[in-house]
Formats: sequence, C-alpha cells, structure tokens
Amino acid sequence: MNESRNAHAITMCKGNIFVLGGFSGKQRLNSVEKYNVKEDKWTQMAVMKDKRHYLSACTINDEYIYAFGGFFGSTEQEINDTIEVYEVEKNSWVVLTVRMKVSLVLCCQLVLTMFGLESFVGMQRVGSVANRNHFDRWQKHEP
Repeated sequence: MNESRNAHAITMCKGNIFVLGGFSGKQRLNSVEKYNVKEDKWTQMAVMKDKRHYLSACTINDEYIYAFGGFFGSTEQEINDTIEVYEVEKNSWVVLTVRMKVSLVLCCQLVLTMFGLESFVGMQRVGSVANRNHFDRWQKHEP
C-alpha cells in the first residue's frame, strides 16, 4: 500500500482489492488504492470527492463501487451523509444527490439492495432510505 491508513473501507472489484479513505494518523483521507493480486502491485486511483474515515463500501455488478458515510471532520460528531459512486471503467467518482437520513452508528448499517438503500439495526429492517430505479435515478423516502 502506498499510503498507510486505518479506519478505511475495503471492497473487491474485477479481481482487485480497493482500499478507500481512512485515517493516516494525521488526517482523514479521500485517496483510493487498488491492489492487483496477480501482479502484487498497488495503484493510486481517482480520489473520492470527500475525505472520510470509518466509511462503508460495496461493489455492484463488478462495475461500480459505492462509498457510504463515515466521518469527515476532526471529531467523530462530524458525520458525512453523502454517498459516492466510483465507475471502475472511467476511474471517476460521482456524488449522488440522495443523502443518508439515518445516522451511522456501530449498531446501524445501510445495505444496498437491488431495490435501494435499506436501514438495519442488527437483523431488523428499520426503514428505507432511498429507492433506486436506475443508476442515476434515486427517490428519497421520508421517515
């Protein structure tokens, strides 16, 4: 890894490991690195728009990487409510217009399903945050 970090997210895409954001010990990071397992090589990828640590990430259809939430400031109270999408083939990030309404705490998680973003506490679904009709079309759900 080119830049040491903790509190980062990891996801697999196209047989590579992607490491997103985190904390360097001095600052929050928006950098993204790809590890090519076959070549044993790290590559710096396009940076996310927001710096974030303790974020979540997942890969959809081996084409898109979603980065959710995390913290962006100097304190843990500065919660990032944005969702960014990385298009692997274009090596570029887009910030979605939908915002997460559910505060991310250790006991709460957001799950990206084929229908949208669902909010869970433990194994119990507690609400729908947004509905995904198409990649660019999200519909917010009011609590």
